[in-house]
Amino acid sequence: MSKIIMFFLISSPLVDYAYKIKFLSLWGFDLSPNRIFKFIPIVIFLLCLSLERKNVFIWKYPFFLLIFSSISLFLGILSFPSESLDVYIRFISSFIFIFLSGKLLNDEDIILTLKIVTILTLIPITISYLQFLQVIPYTDFDYISGIQVGRVSGGYEKQVAMMSYLFYSFSFVLFYFFNSGRALIKFFCVIYIISVLGVVVLSTHRASIIVFTIILTYFAYRYNKRYLIALIVIFSIFILQNNELLKMFFINNIDIGTGDWTFRGRTGFWQDYIYNLINSGIISIIIGKGHSVLDTLNAQHLPFLWDEPHSDIIRIIYQYGFVGFLLFFYILGISIYKSFRFRNITFTIQQRLISDIGIIIGFSLLMYSITIEPTRYPAFWWYYSAIISYILVNWSKFKNESSIYN
Repeated sequence: MSKIIMFFLISSPLVDYAYKIKFLSLWGFDLSPNRIFKFIPIVIFLLCLSLERKNVFIWKYPFFLLIFSSISLFLGILSFPSESLDVYIRFISSFIFIFLSGKLLNDEDIILTLKIVTILTLIPITISYLQFLQVIPYTDFDYISGIQVGRVSGGYEKQVAMMSYLFYSFSFVLFYFFNSGRALIKFFCVIYIISVLGVVVLSTHRASIIVFTIILTYFAYRYNKRYLIALIVIFSIFILQNNELLKMFFINNIDIGTGDWTFRGRTGFWQDYIYNLINSGIISIIIGKGHSVLDTLNAQHLPFLWDEPHSDIIRIIYQYGFVGFLLFFYILGISIYKSFRFRNITFTIQQRLISDIGIIIGFSLLMYSITIEPTRYPAFWWYYSAIISYILVNWSKFKNESSIYN
């Protein structure tokens, strides 16, 4: 079973390239290889729950969230069946490896998975630079200062799909850069780090620029503060010398009538979502509406039917209510907290790597949740779910062993 779990985690960067293939459409729901692929672990979990219960790690809070979100789903299906089911499956898939990984994967399995995924990210990195050189066409576009520009995406439909893999591989390589004593490994780490940072900048994806900066700062602070000082100096010079470049990233004409440049008009329809939820009654406020679709009849800032709040914070409140929202962010908060605690009792470099990723990826997911929706892209959470599951199971083992000796 552990090999099957690793297969799904390792294969995900390749399967996501099949997003253009559509097998058939049922009730407006397109079946594609990557969607089916993300659904299969849910089936495996249900089978394990009934046939191999001893291999399933039941952490009650995400389990409650899955049950609770299923209740919300029934409300959403009545109004928008395909949209509700699509996002629900992605949401469930995001957390599924919390239950499947903790008792089956050891630290070597997780390290091997991260190592192979890092190697596979060389594919989207290469494609990104070929897109920039106009050898391969762009698949994602945006408007900056009123001009449509291509955004490198590594061949995926959206650049955030690529980021869901890169911020794991980037963290993995940064750890070995700071902890390896071999010059050759450090050299390859530097090449990879520079390559990834170049892709992030070329993507013009501001949330990712911020998140990757935070990841870089965390590892520099944790392992070599001289690098942190150097980073501060470099970024200070960059800001002073590239004011116009910064404006291109942070100020543009996507405004939608709100005067909101920092969030590119998003605060307007965030308000629309919240106002609509509050006006939907106490039941919707508690358990959500089961979908995230908002049309022009219920919006002041949207000129068309909209199903992406561009914020997991807003979408989860709207779709799964305040109970779902509290469960979701409690799970994320506990995951970060337990990663800190686990780091204090780690005995091996592999465990230290896993706990560092548990910490910084947790913060990164929180940052991403402000302006994008990571749970729409299960890969954002698949590796984190597996890592947190490992940390929680081994933390429990450590506490039990400590109680025996004490």
